[in-house]
Amino acid sequence: MRLLRGLLALVFGTAAPGAAQRPASPTAGGELITGVVDPRGAAGVQVRPDEPDGEWVLVFSFHSWRGADGVVHPTRLDVRRTCTHAEMREGMDRVNAARVISARVRFTGPAEAELLELADASMVADDPLTRHALERAAIVTREDERFGTLTLNRSVGWWEGRVPWAGDTIDLQLPAEGEDELSAALEVARALWDDEAGWSERIQAYAVEQLLPMKNEGWLDDDEEPLTPAEFRARMRLEAIAVEADGSFTFWHNDGDLFWGHSIQIMGNLQDGPTDADIPG
Repeated sequence: MRLLRGLLALVFGTAAPGAAQRPASPTAGGELITGVVDPRGAAGVQVRPDEPDGEWVLVFSFHSWRGADGVVHPTRLDVRRTCTHAEMREGMDRVNAARVISARVRFTGPAEAELLELADASMVADDPLTRHALERAAIVTREDERFGTLTLNRSVGWWEGRVPWAGDTIDLQLPAEGEDELSAALEVARALWDDEAGWSERIQAYAVEQLLPMKNEGWLDDDEEPLTPAEFRARMRLEAIAVEADGSFTFWHNDGDLFWGHSIQIMGNLQDGPTDADIPG
């Protein structure tokens, strides 16, 4: 959900909180800047999905960047360009293959710019942006008494680790942007693990209640008989639990081909329990 909100913000123009204020570029030719690509990399969004040959938007962010005046700005700059599908794919390939890139942009807001063209960056080892890129690429871990080693996955913006749950080993994912948020998310995770058996039963029972009728009414193979609740549960396999600081959680399951390869996603929160079920993918 956090990644989706971030992508929509890039496309529809919501500036990052606390971003440095910068006026729009006064010249049509734009400004050549160099920046450290955010670990999330570049993405493409189709403007009108119902039109196969319609416009696309290439979006990415600089985590920090240097303008034509030589000043390094340690703030996020969101960059986008409306283009064809082929141009979008080419741009994604170039942006995602580099830690530091140069680009000619036209500033359109306080922390936003329109991409005019990508350029090759020429850097030296002691350049501040080079050092920053290397720091961002470094592996960051922390030890937790309950969950062991957690590693920061910058590409998706969460901490993750392999942990035991109900006799299996699964991924624990903790979206957090700072120490306070991570600590709060860990408290939510501890509450779930304190009643591991109870939550496991509630999640599975809710999946059966919400999704078994869907399976039996519209997702049976030609030679497949309707499933019982026990058969449905037996084919689900928990793969990951994502926990957020606000008390919400998402349980991700392999569907065991119940829905032909879709994931089984059960969402909820500590107060209300499971509240929603979906089969994304």
